Amino acid sequence: MSLFTKSALPSLSFLIVISFVFNSCHSKEDRMTDQMVYYDLLKKAKLNIDQHADSSLLYADSAIRVVRSLQIGETALISLYEVKAKAYQSVQKYDSVNVYLELMQSVALANNDSLSLAKGYLLKGELEADNENVYVAEKFLLKSIPILARKGTDADLAKAYTLYGVMLSGKAEYKSAQMQFLKAYELYKRMNNLNGLCAVSLNIANNYMVIGSKKNALVYYKMAYQTAEQIKDTTQQISCLLDLGIYYRLINTDSAMYCYQKALDVLPPRPLTPTHIQVYYNMANLYGTMKQWDKAMKIYTQIYNQCVEMNFQIGIAMVSSGLSSVSAAKGQHDLAEKYILDALKIVKKNGSIKREIALKKQLLETYTEAGKYKEALTLATEIKVKSDSLMDIRKQLSIHEMEIYYQSEKMRLENKNLLKEQANDRLMLLLRLIVIFILSFIVILMFIIFKQKNKIKKQQIIDLEEKHALQAKLKELEIQKVDWFKRLVMQQQNEWADISKENESIRVKLENIDLINLDGTNKVDVSTSKTGNQQHYWENLTVRFNIIYPAFIDKLIAKHPSFSKSDIQFCMLIKLNISLKDIASIMNINVESIYKRKYRMEEKMQMKGSDLYKTIQDIS
Repeated sequence: MSLFTKSALPSLSFLIVISFVFNSCHSKEDRMTDQMVYYDLLKKAKLNIDQHADSSLLYADSAIRVVRSLQIGETALISLYEVKAKAYQSVQKYDSVNVYLELMQSVALANNDSLSLAKGYLLKGELEADNENVYVAEKFLLKSIPILARKGTDADLAKAYTLYGVMLSGKAEYKSAQMQFLKAYELYKRMNNLNGLCAVSLNIANNYMVIGSKKNALVYYKMAYQTAEQIKDTTQQISCLLDLGIYYRLINTDSAMYCYQKALDVLPPRPLTPTHIQVYYNMANLYGTMKQWDKAMKIYTQIYNQCVEMNFQIGIAMVSSGLSSVSAAKGQHDLAEKYILDALKIVKKNGSIKREIALKKQLLETYTEAGKYKEALTLATEIKVKSDSLMDIRKQLSIHEMEIYYQSEKMRLENKNLLKEQANDRLMLLLRLIVIFILSFIVILMFIIFKQKNKIKKQQIIDLEEKHALQAKLKELEIQKVDWFKRLVMQQQNEWADISKENESIRVKLENIDLINLDGTNKVDVSTSKTGNQQHYWENLTVRFNIIYPAFIDKLIAKHPSFSKSDIQFCMLIKLNISLKDIASIMNINVESIYKRKYRMEEKMQMKGSDLYKTIQDIS
């Protein structure tokens, strides 16, 4: 390990520890604030999906950053991926839709979130339906509906029922489709979702028209229109009025015309849109049904010119078909043929085989009415070939759709395995980081313990040196004290000897001279003078002794309360380490008496074979 690594390891470990502590100390209030920001961004993202998809995407991206900074968990990302997929769908960026649907389903699979999986299947089904991949869309819808029925919201389930009904209706399975529409209707009604009610009512009405139940169809047409008026949805109102016009076309032409006129009143006059053209086209068809050919031709001509100005090719083809019908009704078969051929050119460019076959059937009728049987026979053969090819194309499309579904399922499984591998890699990385963190922590801890031990050892050495120095100083002071006491004792002994000599001199003189008090009764008491000097000496010695050994006398009395004053004085002299011979001189008694006193002291102190001097010296 390099020197840089050795020096950087403690710093790195310290930073890791500090970061961990900082994150763990993140206050609950801050986390609650961040979560409120996340929920606010998610709400704004959902609200802007239909009206402002770009804003919705920006809010969703911001919410994703908040989720990742908070480390809330990947489950919180599912809703955001769903929002982004819907936003991209609204702007028709289908590649991006698929990307976020895959992300959404990957996270849902990793977390066993079946509801989110069902929502993803529903979105995929809707996407495939928009691309007319009917069989693939149906597969996804059949996966989503059972899960949504158990765990999903009414809104998602109603949407799935409606979409599946449209798929079944496109496959001419009208009764099954009607069951799905009615289920969706009940859910929308329970939610009081007027937009959903309007759309599904229109689907139910159209389905009843195909089935042949016109009475029920009219009920739902009117219901859809009333709901559209209530919610003031122009697009829904026009759709309802156009369908009602088609309904009344063969029953009551006045009602049909009223519906078309009402649709034009709802539409703004400018700018001209394909919806305007559709309404006018239906009005012209109505005039054709009423055999008012001039009015029909006038409207057809007007909207034909408008389609040319707008370069609305499908509109031109549609109107050309109407113009051909009117021309054929007037007996102008050549003109009718020209209009149909113009329409066929446009339809062929757009690749719509269904429209091509419908126009060729109309042309076949024109040839038959004009007596062009050879052309009619050739055209009939072409129509049969086209119809067969259309069936082949449908089969090929079904196979292609199944292949796409297989590939998508294969990709999903591969992504699932990839996510598992990524999760394992992340787990291993996390384990490595934990091991590194633990090792770093142990290294730092050992370093701190080693440093602390060194510090303690250094302090112990310093304390030991100070103790030795103090002991040496105390020993020196003790020696100085003993020397001082020895000098003090010698001084006291000299003073005592001088006092003894003086007392002896006075005693001798007094023996020769009979001193009498003034009253002539008593002699002077020599012993009084001697006793006074001894008392002065002991008081002096006691004061000095207490300075050096302040607690000795108290401890001695506490241990041996029966000691007399002379016993205490004897012990004081032994504490000063004065020999018995000197003590005898100080106490003015002979050496034999002092040894006897020593023996009595040992008995009082209950000493058996112990040294009196050592015992008294041990009393501090």
